[in-house]
Amino acid sequence: MISIGRILRGIYPRLLLLKKHFLYTCILLRSRWRRSSLTRIANKLGVELNLPPSVSINNAVIIGGQGVLDIGRNVVLGDDFSSFIPSPVSLVPFTLNAVIEIGEDTNVMNGTRIIAHKSITVGSNCRLGPGVSILDFDTYSITPQTRSNAPGACAQIVLGENVCVCEMAIILKGVIIGRDSFIGPGAVVIDSIPAGAIAYGNPARVIGSVYDYEDNLAVEKD
Repeated sequence: MISIGRILRGIYPRLLLLKKHFLYTCILLRSRWRRSSLTRIANKLGVELNLPPSVSINNAVIIGGQGVLDIGRNVVLGDDFSSFIPSPVSLVPFTLNAVIEIGEDTNVMNGTRIIAHKSITVGSNCRLGPGVSILDFDTYSITPQTRSNAPGACAQIVLGENVCVCEMAIILKGVIIGRDSFIGPGAVVIDSIPAGAIAYGNPARVIGSVYDYEDNLAVEKD
């Protein structure tokens, strides 16, 4: 005689698979009303939102703050089939004078957080991988005497055109990343990175140039 426990053990994996497909379906069905929802939320919060019709919204997006959120044409927010599906994209121009600008043709993957107290600019044609954090402020003051003050120091962040920031990297206040640069997975960027640099590590350091890397590939093919 087959026990109930054995039957349940056989059914359980199938239920999990069904749940997964159900979640995918819900996410896809929601895509039609995400744009109107974001606009409504922005208006309610007082966020000045520029959201062109060509922007693709493929996963949950959180908007907060009181500043300006300027999203360029053909920007992609989220990915239906990313491993970070439960994680929304967070775009928060926190203060009244804060500005977040995302250039056209940029892809922002699930779980990415862009939070500005001053100014964050992401150039056109950039790639921000899953779980990337870009914060132009210290969460708390570094000095012990003023640590209860939140946030700490703030400074503008700028990513040039065609920058790639890989999964789980963190970009902190005052950083300027030159065009074409490649920031490796999990890197913590606390200093500016020159154009075309390849940077890895915590803290991130430059280990090469994307232009030299392309030349090496060309030599290998020959």
